[in-house]
Order: sequence, then structure tokens, then C-alpha cells
Amino acid sequence: MRRKAVHRLTLRLSCSLVPAIWLASGCGEHPPAARERLTSAYDQYQRKDYRASVGELDAFLREHGERPEAAEAYYLRSLCLARLSDKSKATTDALQCIKYAADEHLRAKAHVNAGTLLMETGNSADAVPHYAAALRRLPEAAPTDVVRYQYAVCLLREGRWNEGRKECGLVVQRYPRSGVAEAARKLRDWPESHFAIQCGAYRDEASARAHRDELARAGLRARLLPRIRSGEQVFAVVVGTYPRYEQAKAALPSVKRKVPGATIVP
Repeated sequence: MRRKAVHRLTLRLSCSLVPAIWLASGCGEHPPAARERLTSAYDQYQRKDYRASVGELDAFLREHGERPEAAEAYYLRSLCLARLSDKSKATTDALQCIKYAADEHLRAKAHVNAGTLLMETGNSADAVPHYAAALRRLPEAAPTDVVRYQYAVCLLREGRWNEGRKECGLVVQRYPRSGVAEAARKLRDWPESHFAIQCGAYRDEASARAHRDELARAGLRARLLPRIRSGEQVFAVVVGTYPRYEQAKAALPSVKRKVPGATIVP
């Protein structure tokens, strides 16, 4: 799935993780001034005034950050910081929420938030256990389709192809109308157990062979990979066999110097 599409799904996931009554599970144990700060922070988040929300939460957590009922505040501040592109601090707050949360549903959502942040920063290995923990508690309803899809992507990126394909299959089976179902189907049906770098794709096999030979003269050992795309057979011209995504990512710049439009597949 292309980066922009994944980003849109991540935004959808983040929005779905905000509980409509998030203050209900611990707010009542705080003194009135603290409850007002939490309510104000939530309202500011809803208005997309993330900096103001963070300011209220900072003040709240300075006084109550070591108390179990602070879990909701850590969670909300994590979402705000993610929106402000401070993913390192956002991840730390998600982990603090997991540490303090007594409510299993809130803890599951914090695991999703941590997993998503880690995935976005290229740390698929650490994202995997967070997604796995979340999926043990989340109901099989949206946005769990996106959570399971991102879990599958992380597994594949770590070279765990059998597990990743299984999760893709579950997305296709349980959420056939989901926005991620087609992407999951393509990953499930990818014919190889490694990543590659695609340099072109052709309906005509002769054209694909000519491109492969051209790349060979340029010093790239390419091969043809027949695939079905939109019901048609195409011949992809690909370079390399990389069990893990990071290996393909490291090799991509050298290929792009000769083929600017090269991309990692699947």
C-alpha cells in the first residue's frame, strides 16, 4: 500500500481511538480543579487545538502523573503529541498509559497508539508486540481492521511472512468491505517471501525482457515477475531479494540512481 494511503488510514485510526467518554473511568477520583483541567484538555483536543490541550495535560500530570488514574491523561497527551509530530514523546506517553491503565480497553488502545507510532518511525519489530497485545482485547469491528492490517505489515517487514500472510487473510475474511481489504489481499497473494525493488511493469513480456536486459547492462541484476493486476497479467521487472523491509529500504537509493521511479514491493 502506498505511503499516502497508509497515512490516511493512520489518521482514521487515531481519530477512532479517542473514547467519547474518556473521562468516565478515573476523572471522578480527582479534585474539582484537576477534573476541570482534564475536561478542558479533552475539549481542546476536540477543537484540534493540540498545543493548548498539551499545556493543560502538562499541568495535570505534573501533579498527578504517578497516579493510576493519570492513564487517560497520558493517552490523550500521546494523541496530541502525535498530531504535533513529536512522535518520540508521544510514544513515551503511550507507554506510560499502558503502565498505569486499569481499564483493559484503554490499555488496548494505548498499545495501538504505541504500535502505530513505532511503525511510522520505522520500528516494526517493537510495534509487533503492541499490535498483538491490542488485538487480544479489541472487538472485531472497525477500526480493528486497520489495526490487524498494520500488524500484518509489520510482521512482513520483519520477515515473518507466514504470520503476516495469515493476518492479511483474516483482514480479507473478516472485513471484506474494509478500505484495507484489497491491500491485504495483495500482500497475502504476493508470490514471493521477500521484498524486491520494482523498476517497471509491462503488459508485453518482450518489453519487460528488453528493460531487464537494459538494467543488466547498467549493472543491475533484474528478473521478470509475472503478476495479475486489475485482472490483467503484467510482467514486473524487479531487482533483489530482501527478506526484511529495512534491507530493501537500504538498497533502494542505489537502484534509484539508475531507475528514479523504482519502488519497494510488495
